[in-house]
Amino acid sequence: MEACAIEVVEQPLPEWDLKGSAELRRLVAPPIMLDEGIKSPQDVIRIIEERAADMVNIKLLKCGGLYPASAINSIAEAAGMVCQIGSLDTTVGSAAAAHLATAKRNIRYAEIVGPTRIARDVASGLTIRGDRVLVGEGPGLGISVNRVMLEGDGINT
Repeated sequence: MEACAIEVVEQPLPEWDLKGSAELRRLVAPPIMLDEGIKSPQDVIRIIEERAADMVNIKLLKCGGLYPASAINSIAEAAGMVCQIGSLDTTVGSAAAAHLATAKRNIRYAEIVGPTRIARDVASGLTIRGDRVLVGEGPGLGISVNRVMLEGDGINT
């Protein structure tokens, strides 16, 4: 692995195998980032207690929104861990993830690609250009929700 100059290894083992992740972390040079098993602040506490990762990937949808994501980040930061924010969500969730990433100094990586993979997004105002995510300058998340699309899909607004 060292010869390949790998920057980070994400979730190399099943989410339940924290002991295995801790052992792998001791054996390889690239940092280990855990992702799939991080659904709550308690999950990050277990990862820290087991010394199972160098980094964690926070996904807003998986952990339940901005508040728990911020709590997860704070716990990781207190333990000296770097975080990544990940979003495979619509423009709404991706804009929220982008705002969180810019507000927290230890979120050093972002994987915000959801809107590029959705044919019919429910919102607009987030621009992804290469490795840059640009949010609109409007209030809140800086996005506009497409009410016509929501109502056409039977969602009350």
